[in-house]
Amino acid sequence: INELSEYNLLVFGLPEEIKSYGIEESDTLKFIADPYIAKSLSYVEQCDAMVASDSAIKTLSCALRIPTLMFDAPKVFVMSALAPNTPPAELTLPKV
Repeated sequence: INELSEYNLLVFGLPEEIKSYGIEESDTLKFIADPYIAKSLSYVEQCDAMVASDSAIKTLSCALRIPTLMFDAPKVFVMSALAPNTPPAELTLPKV
């Protein structure tokens, strides 16, 4: 993640979930882990793109027409911000 310093990243999740990642906040990496989902959701509109699980955050990013990748292992769904009524494209991740 530190190699991505030219981008500003927001990591959404529960405090214990983010802590388990073993990464530290920095000037370009901020954690959004408010126990009140409405507060966390208020940050979504600041995003230019979203990578998320099937969650309220993914749903809001799609509703706001933010380009979104949704992970539901082993599949990835590409949600179209330009054509929101189009079914998502489905990709299957290779087994590692």
